[in-house]
Amino acid sequence: MELSTHAAAVHDVDTVVHAVRALGKLVLTFGGFGELGYDDEAQVLERCSAELDRHDPASTLVATGTLVTEGFRTGIAMVYALAKARGFQTVGIHPSVALHHPKRHAIAPGVDHVFLVEDATWGGADEAGMPSNTLQVLLAVSDEFIVFGGGQHTAHELLAFLNAGKSVRFHDAPMNRATTDRWCRDSGVRISDYRGAAFHVWRNRHADA
Repeated sequence: MELSTHAAAVHDVDTVVHAVRALGKLVLTFGGFGELGYDDEAQVLERCSAELDRHDPASTLVATGTLVTEGFRTGIAMVYALAKARGFQTVGIHPSVALHHPKRHAIAPGVDHVFLVEDATWGGADEAGMPSNTLQVLLAVSDEFIVFGGGQHTAHELLAFLNAGKSVRFHDAPMNRATTDRWCRDSGVRISDYRGAAFHVWRNRHADA
């Protein structure tokens, strides 16, 4: 569903946190690559399935903040289809900045509850390390954070969850090389490490342990 045709209202942090908590379930949040996708999608799907099988669909919500981008890959939003097939309720927590790009971004299929957070950024944290409104919501509502690779925004989220002492599980899952190389050519950006920024946050944290 295109964002331009979606009627979900934009709400502040406290309102979204209250609405998610009111659903009365443990929140399992997945993070990782979005539009750049994964080099081995089958492996990511297998590992996502294993993570879901650790939880009871009757008492657990499955969340991710990833949108589907026209012309790109689904990325971590693949987890929605797996969750729905197992009987989980799902939530999508998205920054409202996406509304300014309605033709490129759509709500991922399989989302039961859509929450648009009032946020002029794409999430993560700013240069001073202050969490965006969307990251504040994720930290407040998530009981466990499951991460499959991920770029800079996911790296910010991962670091924030680790610093908050929340339950985190990380899987090394490199981005899709062909899609990434095409995006780099079109954007004039260079990416040489397909493992992504979140991988290095996880490795550095454990190297310091």
